[in-house]
Amino acid sequence: MYNAFLKQVEQTIGVVCMLTMFTVICVNVVMRYAFSQPLYWAEELSNYMFVWIGFLSCANSVADGKHIRVTAIVDLLSERARRGTALLMDGLLLAVFGIYIVPSWRALDSLTISTGLHIHERYPYAILPFAMTLCCLHVVLRIARDVQDVATATNGEPSWR
Repeated sequence: MYNAFLKQVEQTIGVVCMLTMFTVICVNVVMRYAFSQPLYWAEELSNYMFVWIGFLSCANSVADGKHIRVTAIVDLLSERARRGTALLMDGLLLAVFGIYIVPSWRALDSLTISTGLHIHERYPYAILPFAMTLCCLHVVLRIARDVQDVATATNGEPSWR
């Protein structure tokens, strides 16, 4: 339930970023070639939108379990060993994403004012610790779901998730 809501929020923000990027680029093309007055900040804004889309896509991929992985050996294991391996991998993902949160948050203080939009770069690049937090949250929700599925299966009730 929470995972679906988070995914919907991520996708909505991603669509807004994509539409903003597309609109700004189209308007800039018209301004540049029709009026010889390009928007000096358009490229910078579209770059920031692209970064947001990329990191939100990462969080969304983690939510779906569609991140890059090699399963050639895991597919040969028993169901129980696969579940254990999945839990171990989720723990590693949680650790990696978690390790990036604090340093990326601290790195925001070292950024400067952007040249085109004249805003502090910490705002557009705050997506990095935000996305890492979202990834952690998605992994925790997946672990909780998997543990609940195992508990349901061991109680003799069918696992329907």
